[in-house]
Amino acid sequence: MAQHDMPGQAVRGWPRRVAAAAVAAAAVVAALAGAGPAAAKPKPPALAFTPSSYDYTQVTTGQTASKTFTLTNTGKRASGALRLQLAGAAAFSITGNTCSRKGLRPGKSCTVTVRFAPTSSGTVTATLTAAGKKKPAATSPRVLVSGQSGAEALGGSG
Repeated sequence: MAQHDMPGQAVRGWPRRVAAAAVAAAAVVAALAGAGPAAAKPKPPALAFTPSSYDYTQVTTGQTASKTFTLTNTGKRASGALRLQLAGAAAFSITGNTCSRKGLRPGKSCTVTVRFAPTSSGTVTATLTAAGKKKPAATSPRVLVSGQSGAEALGGSG
């Protein structure tokens, strides 16, 4: 006589079959969902300027001072093409740049040189910002620059 012909025999075996089917279904769902460390998304780019702020201090009107800033990607993904923006006082300008329109791979750096050339007296500020095509982990990196200028020193022969 077959096992399934006996009353109660089919009922006793069903919990094992259901449990085996549930385990198999869970394995399929996990495989399709990409579960596990191998399928984890890589961390986004992490861009940061060094130094993160700079004060050109006192620069005589008509003179210039420059500072080079290093942008580094400490994340696990490339940044995509970088765009730089210098917003603020016209006394600041980008005079050197190895960053724009290039992707920054993890662990790599590029540089940006900002010149302060005051044309009048007073304290002024600007912000240098970098943004990659791929969204960074936090906000876009930025550098606050400031400078103060005064009238040109007067000298005379005596």
